[in-house]
Order: sequence, then structure tokens, then C-alpha cells
Amino acid sequence: MRTNFISSLFQVRYPYTSPDDLRRARTILLLSVVIAILLTATILVLAVQDLAGNAAIPIAYTLLLLPVTVAMIGIGWLVQIGRLAVAAYAMTLAIAITYFTIFVLDYRADSIIILLFIVPILTASLLIGVRGLLLSTLFFAGVAITTLAFQTSSNSFESPIPSRELATNIATVFYPSLILAAVLIYQFLDYIAQFVKRYDDVQQSIVGLAKVSAELNEKRLVSQSLQAVADLMRVELKVDHVLIYRLQGETPRLVLTAATGLSGQRLLRESYRIDLDNPSGPAQAYRRKLAVNLNRNVSVPQREAFLPSTNSELAFPLLTSDGQCIGVLDLQLSSNVIPTQGEVELYQAAAYQLATALQRETLGTDFEQLRQEMEAANVSARRYQAEVSRMSQENVGVAWGSYLSQSGRLTAFQWDKGTLRRWQPATTPLSDAPQLDQTGSGQRMMVPLMVGSQTIGEVIFENSGEGWSSQTVEFVKEVTNRLALALENIRLFDEVQRVAVREQLVSQVAAELQDARNLARLVNVTSQVFNRSLGADQTLVRLGVPTEIEAQPGVEVEVN
Repeated sequence: MRTNFISSLFQVRYPYTSPDDLRRARTILLLSVVIAILLTATILVLAVQDLAGNAAIPIAYTLLLLPVTVAMIGIGWLVQIGRLAVAAYAMTLAIAITYFTIFVLDYRADSIIILLFIVPILTASLLIGVRGLLLSTLFFAGVAITTLAFQTSSNSFESPIPSRELATNIATVFYPSLILAAVLIYQFLDYIAQFVKRYDDVQQSIVGLAKVSAELNEKRLVSQSLQAVADLMRVELKVDHVLIYRLQGETPRLVLTAATGLSGQRLLRESYRIDLDNPSGPAQAYRRKLAVNLNRNVSVPQREAFLPSTNSELAFPLLTSDGQCIGVLDLQLSSNVIPTQGEVELYQAAAYQLATALQRETLGTDFEQLRQEMEAANVSARRYQAEVSRMSQENVGVAWGSYLSQSGRLTAFQWDKGTLRRWQPATTPLSDAPQLDQTGSGQRMMVPLMVGSQTIGEVIFENSGEGWSSQTVEFVKEVTNRLALALENIRLFDEVQRVAVREQLVSQVAAELQDARNLARLVNVTSQVFNRSLGADQTLVRLGVPTEIEAQPGVEVEVN
């Protein structure tokens, strides 16, 4: 029972979340308890000496120690209610004032109190930091130098004090200060040890992060291996639970896709999901697109996602390169202490690596789908192109058939030793490739005239001498291709001329129609145009709306 009471005096009850704040709180509480105990013991010793009538120290020291003791108790209370900054400055100020006042009561450069100025200096450095260390060192160094200069200039050095008084000073000032300095040095060494341990943990976490990154880079389909990634993160990042949420569903929700531990596996089997407007950490991280840190001090609705034996939670959004959130990495720890900035940055880096791997997989899947769609589109385009080419060639064939039938020109010629005459060929189908035939007197070569892939005619060569070589055939093909292009140009030119004549005729008729002032004149002009263009001997025009025409035959007017 007594041991529990003593240990409770040194126990910080306020739930500090920062490791640095918790360390400072423990240091201040330890100093306040130790100083209060030492000062209480000193006051009792001085009181006993004063009652016995043999006190070697003036009563002023007792009057000084009593308010300092009360101040130490108050500083311990400030630590327990969470006013850490006030407690740190109050502790530093109280110790500095105490040692300065003790020195002022008997200010001598050869006083033992000067050696004890190290106590407030160490206190300032531990509780306030570098700024406190510099300010306290400058102040007490200035006090010591000023005192030494004053005594040297005034030659006011006193003779050594009696041994009894020296012993009393050592007992009441030096030994308590020595204990206090030992406590401060212990806390300082503990701080160094924690710093070294934290540095080692960070180094191990960096190595673990490298392993996680390598694992993510090796896996081509990360979404199918998220459970293995979560297990690896839990081991390498030294956390208690790892949960990975993905954004899924027609009504977007955070769906748990990987989790560690028995509790996490149970949630996976239950298809655990979180609405985006939920107050929990993962939903907050998704909405804010920022890391969210929760602990046992937050409201109960936000702690609903905590797993058993978990006191704090870190939720990191999985952001793509364009800022879209595709999920959340949720890390839960049994410690109620907020991780350091370096640890948070490591966890953030792990979340970034996971988001990058998932985005890379998504892009790869999208790229593969796009490639397949492009291949299908290319196949369709080739089919469409082939169909268009076929239809184009059919149109070319139809156009040439119409051209030859309407132009009235010769369609077959025979050139025989410088004489060109009409030729009536046999009605044989046209070939689409050069052919070489043997005749009774020599050799015949037939080369098609091609416009694209459409055959519009052929050229036949006959020779009574030696046969033609393959080089000669290729040469003839080249020449006939040029001939086919020239023929196509002639056809197109004639077509353009015919269209131009037609447009001119239409313009002329339009002008004549505009000059017509009565119905007979209008119909007469139109009929003459049809006679010239169509060769119609008669033109019959009937006027009337469909209902009237059906009701009565109407009157037909012949216009010559």
C-alpha cells in the first residue's frame, strides 16, 4: 500500500499525447515531488535546530524555503491538470529564484552556491529547451562575474567561515542540490537514451518502408495482394493493426479490403464498410484528404472503428497523382501517445507508396482495356475501309459503265503497224491480272487497265517474235497504270464539263422562268428545256392538289 502511494506521487495522470510533452511532464513532476520532499525535510531540520537554540542558518532561509515548497506542490498540480507550459516555466523560474535568493543572502564569489547554479541551468535546458539554457546560463554567469568583480574591486573577501557553519550550509544547501542535480542529470541521460532509441526505431522503420516499397513494386496486381501488403506493413512499420479501405459501390463507401489480426479478419468476413459522412477516422481522412490522428480522448463516435486494445488511430488518404482519393490506410496502435513527426512522415510515405501502386495497377488495367478497344476499333476500321474501297470501286465501275454508254465514243481500238481502226472484241470477261498466252504465230499478253482495284478495260499485245520477259511485263504494267489514270482523268473532265453545261442550262432556264409573266409561257419554257435535255416530244403538265385530283380527273393542257 505504501509502495503504491509513493509510485502514485510520480505518476502523470493527465493523458498527454505527444512523446515530448509526456517526457517533460514526467520530469517536472519528478522535480516537484523531489524538491518538495527535500525542502520539507530541510525545514524540519532547521525548525528543530531553532528550537534547540543552536541554529547556524538565519531564519530567513526557512522563510524562503516554505513558499518554494508550496510552489513545488502547485507546479505538480499544474502538471496533473494539463497546464504543462505554465508548469515548465514556473518550475524553471522557481528554482532560478530560489538559488539566486540564497546567493543574494550571502553573496560572495567564493560561495559554494555559485557551483550550484548548474541546477537552474539544467532545469531550464530540460524544461524549456535551448532558449532556456542560453538565458539561464547568461544570467547566472553574469551574476557570478558581477559578484567577483565587486569583491575584487572592494577587497571584501571574508575569512573562511567556521566549520560548523560550513557543515550546516553543506547539509542544507549542497546535499539537496546535489540530489536535485542528480535527478536532472538522470532525466537528461534518459532523454538522450530515448532519443537514441527513437532514432534506432526510425532507422528500422525506414528499412521496413523500403521493404514495403519493394514488395509493392514487385506485385503487378496489388489489389489481389492487399492482405499480404497489410501483414507486411504491420510487421515492418511496428503497428498493432493495419486496415486498408477501398472506395467501392454505386453509392460510394469505404469498403474494408484487407486487415490484420483476428479482429480485422472478422471485419473482413462481415464485409465491413464505412459511410463517407461517418465521424470515424477513415471517413474524416477521405473527406479532408489529410492525415487524421485520433486517440482515446476524442469523442465516442470517432472511436467506434478502434479495434480491441487500441488507444490511437492514424488514418491516411490514398491519393492519386490528380488528387483523387481512392481509399484509406488505417493504422492503429496500442499506445495512447501521438507518434512523432518523423514516424507520421514514414506512415505517410507508406500510404503514398500504396496509393501509387494501386493507381499504377488501375492505369495498367485501363491501358490494357484501351489497347483491346483500339485493336477492336482498328479491326472495324479496316473492315469499314475495305467496305468503302469496295463500294468506291463499284461506283467507279458504275461510273465508267454509264460514261461509256452515254458518251457514244468508241470503246475498242486496234493499232496495227501504225494504223488505228475500230475494233470489235469478243465478249470475254476482263481479267484483273496480266496474262501471257501462246498463239499459233507467237505470244499474246493481256494487261488490265486498273483504277484502284476496279478493272475498266485491258490492253492486248501480240508478237510473232520471241516471248516477253518478266521485266517487260512489269514495264507494261507500269505504263498501263499510267494509261488508266489518264483515262480516269478524261472521264472526270468530261463529267465536270457535263455538270457545267447542266448548271449553265439550269441558270438559263431559271432566268427565262423569272421573265415569264403567265402560266402558259412558264409551262412552254419548261417544256422546251425538257425537250432539249431529255429529247421528249411531248410534255404533259397537270395542276391541282391531291384531293382535287382524286375527286375529279382535271384538265390536261398540251403545250408544244
